[in-house]
Parts: sequence; C-alpha cells; structure tokens
Amino acid sequence: MPEIFNSRQHRDRWIAYAFLLPNIIGFLLFMLGPIIASLVMSLFRWDIFTAPTFIDWDNFSEIFSGRSGFWLYLQNTIFFSLSVPLGLVLALFLAIILNQPLRGIGIFKTVYFLPVVSSAIAVAIIWQWLLNKDFGVINDLLIKCGFPTVDWLGSPLMAKISIVLMTVWKGLGYNILIYLAALQSIPDELYEAAHLDGAASWRRFLHITLPLLGPAHLFLFITGFIATFQLFGPIYVMTQGGPLKGTWSLVYEIWWKAFREFRMGYAAALSWILFAIIFVVTLAQWRYAERKIYYS
Repeated sequence: MPEIFNSRQHRDRWIAYAFLLPNIIGFLLFMLGPIIASLVMSLFRWDIFTAPTFIDWDNFSEIFSGRSGFWLYLQNTIFFSLSVPLGLVLALFLAIILNQPLRGIGIFKTVYFLPVVSSAIAVAIIWQWLLNKDFGVINDLLIKCGFPTVDWLGSPLMAKISIVLMTVWKGLGYNILIYLAALQSIPDELYEAAHLDGAASWRRFLHITLPLLGPAHLFLFITGFIATFQLFGPIYVMTQGGPLKGTWSLVYEIWWKAFREFRMGYAAALSWILFAIIFVVTLAQWRYAERKIYYS
C-alpha cells in the first residue's frame, strides 16, 4: 500500500507539473525574458537597423542631464496622478449615495460602470470631440449658460486638466464598485452603537466609515497611481504630447524614443527609471499602511 500511494503521489505531482508547464514557459518567454532583455538593452545604443553598441551607463546619464526633458515629463506625469485623489473623493461620495436603499439605484450602478468596460481609445476620442473648442458639447453648454468658451486642449495647463478629468471619469465606476463592497462589509452594529452613544452622522463617518475603508483606500490609491504613471492612450489620441509638450509624459517619451527615433536602449533605460519610481512610491505607501490602515 505505501508503494502504491507513493507512486500515485509521484504521478499526481508530474500531472501538476504538466499543467503548470505552459504557464511557466509563457512567463519565461513573455515576461521574464523581455524584462532581462530590456535591462541589458539599457546599456546599449541600438536603433534596430544596426548592431548594438555597448555604452555602459550613458543612456541613464543622458536621461538625468538637463537637455533630455526628463524632469518636465516627470512633472507632467505627477500632475496626471492628481486624478487619483480627485477620483477617490468623488467615487466615495457617489458610493455612499448608491449604498442607500433607494428605488432604481441599481440602474445608476450599471451606468457608472460603463466607462470602465469601454475602450480607452474610444473614450479618448469621445472626450476629444466633447472638448473641441469650436463645436464641442462642453463649450456649447458653457455658451448657453452665459460663460465664455474654453480652449480645453489649446494650452499646456488646460490640456493637462482635460486629461485628468477624462481619467477621473474613466475610472470612476471601478472605484465606486470597490467602495460599495467595502461599505457593505462594515457591520451595522458599529453604527447602531455609535448612534446610541449620541454620535452625529458626520462623527460616525469620520470615526467608523473612513478608518474601516482604509484597505480600499490603499488598494485604489496604489493601483490608480500605477495606472496614471503608465497613462498613454488618452495622451496619444487627445494631445499627442502637446501643446508645447505640456502633456508629454514619461510613458509617451518612452514610446517616442522607441518607435519614432528608434533609440531602443534609451527607451529601455527610461522604462527602468519609471519602474524604480513606481516601486519606491508603492513601497512607501505600503510602509505607511502598516501603521495607519485598519483591517478589522
């Protein structure tokens, strides 16, 4: 019996390996392989058409030099990340409303989630038309309300604000969904006990709701930050990095260097710098969460 059991266990182990093998091969070929290749490539000068030339850390030195525009692109990228706190505040406000037992509330939950499942490129095209200076719907509404029109995509600041507004709208439904799930997981007994103690509604919100939503805040903030630092589609469709490079982000610079100037080594080096920034900020957020976030 022990021999039969051992042979069956050995066979089950190999069956498990056989099922895992395609995923492992896929990870090595399409994840780990490109990661290692990009790290090696960052030390070379390569334009696809000629043989790579080893240049040590020159790509990184050029990125941090004053002539590369890196700091401007980083500032633009950080500006886009303002969509994260704005989106979370708005999503929490709407989630609290949608959490009420009102008739027909399920329809609004569906409507808010529609932008999330829509194509990012399609959404960017729609917003480009909405924000058009001459015949956009938003400017038309401003005129009817007696306000002057705004050249939403015509100046660096307004173009950045437009990208932020579109990003908030695109991710609003997902944030609402997470907040709704978190709100519904808070025990009613806590609110009842606070009410019996005479706590006002705003005190119950500050001392019960907000602390117990901590894990949801952390999750949405980290994922939102990572998403905004990798924002590309709306910039490519709506502004092409302009005007005057006012919306030129780090990811857009990576794409431009790789597929317009064919400087693959430089683009790979910039990709690793972007990864380092995201990693450090995410790690700092986790460290903060260990001291401030309530999980029960």
